[in-house]
Amino acid sequence: MNSDELRALEPQQERSRATRRRILATTNHLLRTRSFASLSVQEIAAASGGSIGAFYGRFRGKDDLLEPLHDRHYRGMLRVLRRAMASPDWKSMSLEARLEWITRMAVWAFRSRRWLIRALAVFVRQDDKKPTGPQFARRSEFSRNARLLLADFGDEIAHVDREGAIDFALFLISTLCRERVLFGELSEREWVVEGDDAIVTEVARAAYTHLTAESSARGMWLGA
Repeated sequence: MNSDELRALEPQQERSRATRRRILATTNHLLRTRSFASLSVQEIAAASGGSIGAFYGRFRGKDDLLEPLHDRHYRGMLRVLRRAMASPDWKSMSLEARLEWITRMAVWAFRSRRWLIRALAVFVRQDDKKPTGPQFARRSEFSRNARLLLADFGDEIAHVDREGAIDFALFLISTLCRERVLFGELSEREWVVEGDDAIVTEVARAAYTHLTAESSARGMWLGA
């Protein structure tokens, strides 16, 4: 293929990319009020101003929307995280305050994209599929940055394996917030309370106790 033929293809390729972006943006908008399971390819195609053929020209099916939408979600979370870390106020925050901020961000992230993340969680559990490509890379990058938020407090962390303790605290926050916000339940433990502010307070307190208590909360949560 010569250079003239390549230049002729560029507008067509850009239109295809634009159509793909429009389909993803439309789905993302629809998910603010609808569950992923309730959406059909026909509805998504019509709302995006395209045809079913245009949809299937870019995606094999509705499930193919999940990873790029989730990747977009993680990119947004990373931007929020980086802005917070660059703020002059960040360095003056205590360990408790940082844990509360991380927990509040987790609740916000799950709440703002509830149907999208729930659909992906259900999809992965049912089909035993693992996050791949950009989604996995974004998640790993987010985890690395989240660890840095707590690394300044090594002297307050009462564990020999401080990195492991931080990883478990972040796992605790993510898991409890995800299950509470996405699926509306955690367990029958009496301390679980209603309301996002109460969730933030209780989950951040549990993470703080795990990090600072000489007797780790880890064994309790894992049934050890």
